Amino acid sequence: MKKKIINDNSYIKLNQKEFKLIFSNITLYDFSQSRDIKNYISRITEICNEYINTLSIHSILDLFTSLIEENRPPTQKHYTPHEIVTFMGNIIQAQKGESFFDPACGSGEFISEIIKNQVAISGSEYDVDRLKISKMKMLVNDLSPSNISPSYFTEGHNLKKNFDIILSNPPFSLKIPFDMEMHFCMYGKPPTSNADFAFLQYCIFMLKDNGRAAIILPDGILFREGKEYEIRKKIIKNNHISAIIYLPKGMFKTTAIATNIIVFKKKQKTNDILMINVRKKNNLNVNLLLELITKRSTTEISRLTSLNEISAHDYNLSASLYFRPQVKKTDLKQLIMKQKELEEKLHSLQYAFQHKLTSLNL
Repeated sequence: MKKKIINDNSYIKLNQKEFKLIFSNITLYDFSQSRDIKNYISRITEICNEYINTLSIHSILDLFTSLIEENRPPTQKHYTPHEIVTFMGNIIQAQKGESFFDPACGSGEFISEIIKNQVAISGSEYDVDRLKISKMKMLVNDLSPSNISPSYFTEGHNLKKNFDIILSNPPFSLKIPFDMEMHFCMYGKPPTSNADFAFLQYCIFMLKDNGRAAIILPDGILFREGKEYEIRKKIIKNNHISAIIYLPKGMFKTTAIATNIIVFKKKQKTNDILMINVRKKNNLNVNLLLELITKRSTTEISRLTSLNEISAHDYNLSASLYFRPQVKKTDLKQLIMKQKELEEKLHSLQYAFQHKLTSLNL
């Protein structure tokens, strides 16, 4: 815990409402006065200091996060593995002084990753318990907890600026309130039964012109029909998607749904999409993947796919359309030689068989 939080009365007074929210389930103090908040934070500091030699504050908070998620019912679990969080952070390469936004920040996994880059952080989270953890992570870094909004899609929270970087793992197939304003859906309103394309369009909308983003989304966004087909087609034709990483199955213990990392930019110069297929791998070779993304290389597991080719597949982005099983090539001369060899063996066997019949007087 940084000393500024404990000793700066003006900081505590300014964020008093945030402190009350974060510690709202704790009854040791009534938090009616700034000094009560100060005393409680001091007590937390004492507890954390017992483990400070072995664990950082961030590690302790991440531990709390994982324990909380483990104790949730299976249908309510939503946690991004650290390996994927780090990988996506390396894809985006945040620079000091840039602005960062996570539109569904959960318990702040991406906040923990990006905070080391000294960027301005904002986020949104609807789930109250996860919201508190994200605010706590802001708090321990002397950042304003009020930068984390208690709702998705800025409803009730006025975000007037755009961002350099967006990283997110939004909840899959979230239902959209039928009366929710979706001014950010520039390519069409998605069905209210599924918010996947609402999150995707929102991220595009919230990026600066030179901004970049990486989002985890389920496989269905690559091929679903109806309204989502029309939205996907427009997103592709407007050249927002930079890369798709088809992730290995089982990366998320809480779901059997196939998942993907979609890397995109508000504006980009290339007219193709880098596709990387590691669906059948057991794990992520992060160094190899980062090299493929940086160089936009074509290999056995990666390829640059033109927008014309994607159009020919009717804007379906399923991996199976672009990564066919490789057929082993065999030299024609070798096949002819093998055929002659087998014919000679067959002729020899026929001769031996005929000779045997003759010797038996058959």
